[in-house]
Amino acid sequence: MVSNNCTFLNDHQEGDYRMNKRQTETKDFIIFGKFYEFKAEYNIVVETDIWTFNLLKKYTNKKNISVEIINIIDFSTYIVLIPVTKDIVEILNINNLLKIHLSKPLCQEILPFPNDYIVSNDDKLITFLIEDTSQLYEILLHYNSYFFDDQLINPHIFNQVGLTDDKVVSKTCISQRPDTTLSKTFDGNGINDTPNSSPEISSLELYLNKLQISYLIGKEGYWINFIRESTEAIIKILPIPKKLSLRQINSPRSVFQTIVITGTLFEITNAVILIESTLTNMGYSRI
Repeated sequence: MVSNNCTFLNDHQEGDYRMNKRQTETKDFIIFGKFYEFKAEYNIVVETDIWTFNLLKKYTNKKNISVEIINIIDFSTYIVLIPVTKDIVEILNINNLLKIHLSKPLCQEILPFPNDYIVSNDDKLITFLIEDTSQLYEILLHYNSYFFDDQLINPHIFNQVGLTDDKVVSKTCISQRPDTTLSKTFDGNGINDTPNSSPEISSLELYLNKLQISYLIGKEGYWINFIRESTEAIIKILPIPKKLSLRQINSPRSVFQTIVITGTLFEITNAVILIESTLTNMGYSRI
């Protein structure tokens, strides 16, 4: 069954379509050997980790694509409302795994998907395990009625983060609720805060041993620069204030350095998570 967003082209239309392909503004693609004309993008709700989310954020900011964070779980898992494009699907499927949250339960007995997938117990989360991104993209277009989410993307592109009971917590932006304390203007590049609503800048100090610092920096500063670019936080590694003894030089785990992270609470939280994740993936203890 072809969805409402796709129009099947018969033999005559197919020939005309090929001849005039350069003159049309719509996109064409092939699904299961048939030509389709894609007329409109649609939104889906996906679940992704912080690493993939930061790659997604860099791409959507560059392309001026609106994205809405619906929820953040433990500051490491993001539930995001986003339009379906081939480039976005390629980013989301970087680990050959794509999780889609559904607005209504699936009936597993009649699912027509031709590839590997897992459906959650409540039938409202489907996980695709497909290596071929082009094939995954075609499935999302062909069966869009299963994945389509009719929510409109909130102009607040990213969540704010607040401080409650000395803990950093996520505070979702809700456009329907009037805001009497913040005054915002919008342009093509996102949100412009007026002076009385500028996000608060804070600093956080972390203490890591010299061995952790060395691995966190990486070859030619690769990892630390990646974290800086991904989170947009200012991260400084302070020098060791005194000359090390021979014993300390031979035991880098006993020497501690200070990392100062400066930015909004959202940027600081992302930076801490990426630092912790980097060290954990390298086999070092949590910070």
